[in-house]
Amino acid sequence: MFNKQKIEEALALLGRRLEQEHSQPFDIVICGGSSLILTGLISRVFTKDIDIVGLRIKRSDGKFVIEQCDKLPEILYKNILLTAQDLDLLLIPGLAGMLTIY
Repeated sequence: MFNKQKIEEALALLGRRLEQEHSQPFDIVICGGSSLILTGLISRVFTKDIDIVGLRIKRSDGKFVIEQCDKLPEILYKNILLTAQDLDLLLIPGLAGMLTIY
């Protein structure tokens, strides 16, 4: 189960891993309970997963769009797997490009 601290820990570890590999930064888009807990929109304390549904991409005109993640960039996917392993989490690819970390 994820509480706010565990969600933040997982995302911070993922960010550190990507920095160590000198990866470009990624703006991941999450939904569900984890996003609501992080933003404080719900008072529920725990969620069972972190759902990654897309990436926020900056277009050439400066506007941002959300791209559904049918397939994550390899470096991001690899580091998500390593982060899940380090934190003893179960990672299951979801439907419609959604990646769920349990």
